[in-house]
Amino acid sequence: MGSCVEDCVDDCCKNCISGTLMLLMMGSVLIWLGPSQPKCSIEKLYIPALDKASNDPQTMNTTTISFHVAFWNNMDYRELYCNNTNVTFYYGANLSSPIGSTSIPEVAIKEKEVAYVGEVIQTRGVPWEDVRRKVSNGSTAVFRVELDTQFRASSNIRHLLPEFIAYFLPLSKRHGMGIGANINVNDHGKSVVKLDWLSSKAAPVHVTDCVRVSIIAVVVLVLPILL
Repeated sequence: MGSCVEDCVDDCCKNCISGTLMLLMMGSVLIWLGPSQPKCSIEKLYIPALDKASNDPQTMNTTTISFHVAFWNNMDYRELYCNNTNVTFYYGANLSSPIGSTSIPEVAIKEKEVAYVGEVIQTRGVPWEDVRRKVSNGSTAVFRVELDTQFRASSNIRHLLPEFIAYFLPLSKRHGMGIGANINVNDHGKSVVKLDWLSSKAAPVHVTDCVRVSIIAVVVLVLPILL
């Protein structure tokens, strides 16, 4: 009888340990799985120096570019946090000499929502007379915009827990993201077509991240068999 009781106790202990380890490791996998990167677009872009409809000399001599950046979080149950986002503009095919740049402070984006940030930058080194002549002849001027940032996300199990516990869950690791697009600007100083979400140049997945997740997954699957 004593031997049976001891065997039952041993089995219960093993099952408890196995179950606890499985929960911990599955939680680790969920936390470490990378979030989807935010989608971004440039909206309401306006270059007053190219607006032929303006009769104000002061406006025509303004060498600024105004625009809005839209950050879209398309994930359910996870908030996104973008670090400072560096926005750089170029003119034409010359990507070695930026004509202007700015840094957007950290942006928090709630699940399934879009955050908008407006900016105005002062340009330099743009041959405005040549650009005006080009657009006045019916052509478009090609500008290039590039955004670089890092982002983190809240845990994807946060919504399953009470708020006072979920508050203490760590954010994901930082993921690098770089995106960019060419913008064709007409003689009204605006983009010829509406810019949808910019093309992605996201940093490739690191091999070490894949190895970490793979090892945890294998342990989760094999551990119950060994126990």
